[in-house]
Amino acid sequence: MKALTSIRIQHLSIHLAESGTLLDAIPGISVTTGDPTNAARAPRFSSSKDDTVITDHKTGLQWAAEESAERMTFAAAEKHFAALRLGGFDDWRLPDLEELESIRDLTRHEPCIDTGYFKSNSGWVWSRTPCAWSSDCAWIVSFYNGLVHGLRRSGSAFVRAVRRVSPAGQ
Repeated sequence: MKALTSIRIQHLSIHLAESGTLLDAIPGISVTTGDPTNAARAPRFSSSKDDTVITDHKTGLQWAAEESAERMTFAAAEKHFAALRLGGFDDWRLPDLEELESIRDLTRHEPCIDTGYFKSNSGWVWSRTPCAWSSDCAWIVSFYNGLVHGLRRSGSAFVRAVRRVSPAGQ
């Protein structure tokens, strides 16, 4: 029989009923308390008491639970956000493309968004991100099927308000 010379452990969880004093004495071992799986079980989204504002704990963003009732041009969307007061806040804006795609759920269809939290018209929604080929166009995201497309700012799409509340992941 060959002697074992080394063991490589990438992840080891030891659950102790009491304090980890035994493990504290081993160099290179750190002991944390609490349930290490809590973060994995915590919901990504939470809703305000009146269900009008959704907080995304993964990205640190807050979203309007509903899209606009009507489609509007990009210029009309900017005016819409300048006047928007929702959940006691007045710093709402159009999301950029990356932010908007972060709530798109490609495991869903018609709409491709978590309908447990968000209400959707299943239509195209404006982002504030300009298209590379023309500043006259901006990216839009379809919450019907998840597609992303460029649209002239004179065209019309729904809008969903967003605001930053904390750094991503906090």
